Amino acid sequence: MRVLIVGGFATDSLYSMEGYAGSLTEGVRALGVSADFIQPIARASKGVSGPLAKYLAYYDKFVIFRQELEEKAEDYDVVHICDQGYAMYCGWTGSTPTVLTVHDLLAVRSGLGELDWWKTRWTGRQLQEWIRQSLNHADFVTCVSEATRQDLLRLTSITEGHTSVIHNCFYKDLSSEPRKRQDFLHHIGANQPYKNRAGAVRIASKFLQLPGREDWRFVMMGKAPDKTLSRVIAESPVKDRIDVMVRPPDEEVLRVTAESSGLLFPSISEGFGLPILEAMTAGCRVFTSFREPMKTVAGNAGVLIDPSDLDEAAEIIDQALQLPAPTELMANNLERFSKEDSLRKIVELYKAVAV
Repeated sequence: MRVLIVGGFATDSLYSMEGYAGSLTEGVRALGVSADFIQPIARASKGVSGPLAKYLAYYDKFVIFRQELEEKAEDYDVVHICDQGYAMYCGWTGSTPTVLTVHDLLAVRSGLGELDWWKTRWTGRQLQEWIRQSLNHADFVTCVSEATRQDLLRLTSITEGHTSVIHNCFYKDLSSEPRKRQDFLHHIGANQPYKNRAGAVRIASKFLQLPGREDWRFVMMGKAPDKTLSRVIAESPVKDRIDVMVRPPDEEVLRVTAESSGLLFPSISEGFGLPILEAMTAGCRVFTSFREPMKTVAGNAGVLIDPSDLDEAAEIIDQALQLPAPTELMANNLERFSKEDSLRKIVELYKAVAV
């Protein structure tokens, strides 16, 4: 069986999407599938900056790459598109059946006006509607969580029998030689509104002002802060104890996670919440939102908080840090999310779709 795995736009540098596509390709090859990986790259947009770069990137993704995909797809038994943001590719594979992984539909929901905390401009709404309609062209859709699958069934005409839930267990194992925990919390993520990075700063700021936490710090890893986040950091009364690390290399992410006393992950919503599992591989405590799917992913190994109640969240974190880390619970929780199990399910799906 030959499978063509399609990743997202290379220049976007989305941590979770790159990890998913890379681990998927490597994993199915190990199970005997002949898999090739392609992705749209910057051609028209190469070297261009400013507002024009955004629209030239669309040309790269949806005009130039279309021809490449149409030509390649006919040589494969299945095309697996790894990101719902490229759902329109499902219509560009000719007679070759497509599998589409949907991580979340939050941007689509924003385009439909469902999310008060995320407003999308007119052009963005047109793009998200194109994506929503294109989802219907997939031969089979696998979602990374049940919460995402329910959104898919509600917002599209896809029938339940053409969907499944295969957890995104393709996390990076951040375990290493035991390190001494240091006096800081950390966060990792991008700037999408649902990531609630500003909320993470506000909660951390409350925590850092509590008695006994005067020497603690907060480390933020991921994309460079946008204007809103930069303002929130600048206005924090403990801004001198907030460290921002822009797109650190894997080895630095490993070091920070291995030394951190806790991951602060107060997302409003997620498709899955991969950083929760990555932190647990390093034995790092997890403080995350009492919302789905985060609370399911964290299980009883995580400490759940209300991201809208800053003072209470800070107090809960403070109290939890006075107890021993739940290392056994974290190890047990990781067993619930097996990379090997997810890969086997995906290979079985390829075989069923290719028939």
